[in-house]
Amino acid sequence: MQPGTMQAGDTGPRGGRRAGIRYHSLQRTRAPRVVRGCGNDALADALANATRAARAASPKILSSAANVNHRLSLSLATIATHPIENIITITTTTIMASASAPGKWARVFKVSIYLKKKDGISDQQFSDYYAQTHAALAGPVLLRHNCISYTQFHHMTETARDSITSIFGPDALSPQNPMQPIAYDGCSSFVFASIDDARGFFHDPETAQILGPDSVNFTNTATLQVAIGDEFVAIQDGKPAA
Repeated sequence: MQPGTMQAGDTGPRGGRRAGIRYHSLQRTRAPRVVRGCGNDALADALANATRAARAASPKILSSAANVNHRLSLSLATIATHPIENIITITTTTIMASASAPGKWARVFKVSIYLKKKDGISDQQFSDYYAQTHAALAGPVLLRHNCISYTQFHHMTETARDSITSIFGPDALSPQNPMQPIAYDGCSSFVFASIDDARGFFHDPETAQILGPDSVNFTNTATLQVAIGDEFVAIQDGKPAA
């Protein structure tokens, strides 16, 4: 008879009889080896800690927490090739992230350009030209390069000051206040499906020959600032983003 097996009539590790059943005894096959300083007892403790952390984090993941030991029970062969400290860290982080960070990455490429109005024009003149003339010129070129959205943020200085003090209090505009109004009058935000689409728009001859020269009619082009990155959506259409 092979070590760690049982034939009909034998007594199992818990004293019971299982006729005709062949099984592997955990007591016999359990290896005393240590992987990166972590034995099987340490693995069990780590899995238990991950389960408790998931249950404490949010009631929304109770169902997955109930199965966490099953999903995280890795064979010794797997553990031998994946350091246990890394396995537990990755798994625990994934569980906690699902509870603490509702939302989703939009999987888009976003470019925002911050503008200052041209010297000698009013806030209203800047806003009117920006929205009515410049947007009309930019739209067809953007659509040619698969632009998903193009939005303008108009930061009307005087109106913004009134709104800021209304929301944050009369001391909000004090020079001693660590939070100050942004020193820009507008922001154009472009969302593309990929960086290739964004590159195509900004290198389009019409962007250079028409949109660029038009910008000098309402902006101070020497003060342009750009921000590029990924967009994380936490709330969309009035509800948490799934």
